[in-house]
Amino acid sequence: MQYKLLLLTLPVLFVAARPNSTPPVKTSTPPATAPTEGTAALARFNLAPLWRMGSGSNDDKVHNGFFGYGYRRLELVFTSVQRDEKNPALYHVQGKDRRYSIVRSFSGTFTLSAIRKASAADAVDLTTDQGQLYTATGEFVLREKAKPTDEAYGTFRGKLAVDLARDANGRLQLVTRTTNAATRHGGFLLNGTWTDARTGAAIDVLVKNGMAVTYQVLQDFEFGGRSVEINPKYTRVGWDGYWSNEEWWAEKPVARR
Repeated sequence: MQYKLLLLTLPVLFVAARPNSTPPVKTSTPPATAPTEGTAALARFNLAPLWRMGSGSNDDKVHNGFFGYGYRRLELVFTSVQRDEKNPALYHVQGKDRRYSIVRSFSGTFTLSAIRKASAADAVDLTTDQGQLYTATGEFVLREKAKPTDEAYGTFRGKLAVDLARDANGRLQLVTRTTNAATRHGGFLLNGTWTDARTGAAIDVLVKNGMAVTYQVLQDFEFGGRSVEINPKYTRVGWDGYWSNEEWWAEKPVARR
């Protein structure tokens, strides 16, 4: 009788051990994230003057790069760069570009994601009065305006990076020689694609400040001894006017100096 009684009570004990319902899931609101050093600097630093076309030489006004695999010369000038009044990370950009001897207007945006301190050891020629070295990163979009019967206009877009310094008075300036791979060793870099508005075909583009692309990116651009010459592989793709001071963005002929 004792053995039978034990068998009868086992199911009762097993059923009682089962949970009757699933425990409720606890939820909580994540705490607000404090701004990081990289994002807080976006409000303190206005980078517009670093891109805006100044009153200096043409080497400072015109930024050079290449268009496509064959290193076709691409030239840009930024005639207007204004920081947005409400969003300190957003810059409204206007300018002109020239490729294949055709000048087009464009407008678009630079959108910064962060400005971070860099080690002073990363700057090759940073002087003591230039202060702290910084690197800004973000994205760019520049949309060309079609000329009449234009069949080759499109949109530049990609990543941007800038090496800069801020002196004791708060003034910003480009640092043009660094060890930073993101800027290809200093200054600023636009690295991305140009997309054809009609066909959707994408072509690689890269632009650096001034003429820096010729010695920081392109290989064997110049050669010779006393009389320096441009490598023929570049003169064939639009670099033959490297030594001229033509103000092509004015879209009218001017005397060469």
